[in-house]
Amino acid sequence: MNTKNNRHEPSKRDKLKPVELVGFSALLAVFAAAVVGGATRDFQMLVPVVAISVFIVTLMVLALLGLSMKPNPEDLVMRETAAEIAAAANAAEQKQHEAPEHPANPDSPQLPADPEQ
Repeated sequence: MNTKNNRHEPSKRDKLKPVELVGFSALLAVFAAAVVGGATRDFQMLVPVVAISVFIVTLMVLALLGLSMKPNPEDLVMRETAAEIAAAANAAEQKQHEAPEHPANPDSPQLPADPEQ
């Protein structure tokens, strides 16, 4: 991980992960097309529909499985930092809302806090 300007630089493996997922989906789609084409010999309509369907379904399943994985510690630190920044911003906003919008006129008489005075 490079910490230049506090930015996370993904590794080569992280950059190529989407290509691996699309390639695997395409490989399964070709396999399904070969099986359906060999069984039915309907290369004009059925094979392309099956190939496209298998490609899309496989890609979606792999993407959803990828989203369900546990994040690595670097991601957790980045999320905690973002949560701290958001909490500080919310606290500052709450303080701003608690302050009176119009300060009291210094020339107006002040009412005593105790009614017996």
